[in-house]
Amino acid sequence: MRIGRRELLISTGSLLLPAAPAVAGTTDRTNAIGGAAAIVSPGGIAGLILAGRTRLETGRALAPADRWHIGSNTKAMTAAIYARLVEHGRARWQSSIRDLFPDLGVHRAWSAVTVRQLMGHAAGLSDSAIDTPWLIARHNDRRPVRAQRAEFADLVLSQPPPGTPGRFAYGNAGYLLLGAAIEAATGRDWEAVVATELFAPLGMRSAGFGAPSAGGPWGHAEGPAGPVPLDPANVADNPAILGPAGRVHLALGDYAGFLSLYLRGGAPLLKPATLDALLTPPEGSRYAGGWSLGEPSPQGAALMHEGSNTFWHAIAVVAPARDVAYAAIVNQGGARGREAALDLLDQVRTSMVQPERGSAPGG
Repeated sequence: MRIGRRELLISTGSLLLPAAPAVAGTTDRTNAIGGAAAIVSPGGIAGLILAGRTRLETGRALAPADRWHIGSNTKAMTAAIYARLVEHGRARWQSSIRDLFPDLGVHRAWSAVTVRQLMGHAAGLSDSAIDTPWLIARHNDRRPVRAQRAEFADLVLSQPPPGTPGRFAYGNAGYLLLGAAIEAATGRDWEAVVATELFAPLGMRSAGFGAPSAGGPWGHAEGPAGPVPLDPANVADNPAILGPAGRVHLALGDYAGFLSLYLRGGAPLLKPATLDALLTPPEGSRYAGGWSLGEPSPQGAALMHEGSNTFWHAIAVVAPARDVAYAAIVNQGGARGREAALDLLDQVRTSMVQPERGSAPGG
């Protein structure tokens, strides 16, 4: 499978199988700080590239256990949790936005907008309220994060949709609302639901929320004189309220374990029929279940996504019909970070032996 750069749609415990070699890579072409890339088979990670260092100038060499921020690639995890709730009879694909929030005074104009449109960025939402002053205020907000998300849902849904339902418009507000809907259905924080319903069943022991701890890679912002390392003990990520839209970190081996779900028909998390429903886009959109969908072909559509909190950049491409996926992540944002991530994606796709289609899981 050849995935060109123009086909990638941008969104703004480390488990290594015995057969997964770590090989040298390079980010010299873009002067990136460091990055990691993997080729993924149905059994998980099948090959790994590590390139660069954890931090500008003073960082150590990267290790397979290092944790990486995946930004908006978190959206696929939030969508998978909703699908799991559907399987458990606690949510429905047919729900309208008003159905998702029975305790809120949702404007009647949302009655015809569906959860599929919400997940497909076709609900008529806008990110205009998620501006810099709002982000700063949320960083300083000490209330429980579930209360903050419920307040956001109440504010947005008490008024008619600001955009046109049925028209694709990518943003974070939809997945923030989806996280709030998961919280309304379960009575638990989105973070707790993801930890118990996704991380634990898949053995994703490295996974967590926000900037990874100080012992691993630091994110880097673009400054006037070049990249600036950001201490994770300070403000090095978006505020917690945005968790469902893009705040997960994890080791690349665990990310490979998540991506391999889509190569195994959803097993062990979802039934094949549920996965098919999850990846069915609403009319007018080529986005579903937290993924941009490639054009249909005899080999099936590829799933693609990019994510960045402006301090990291992650790219994932999944080709279920070919039983292979790829991921590349760098600890640097901006155009330079994206270019470095694309370079690593090219390297991992061209420098390693591809797994045989239909190969057995490797452990």
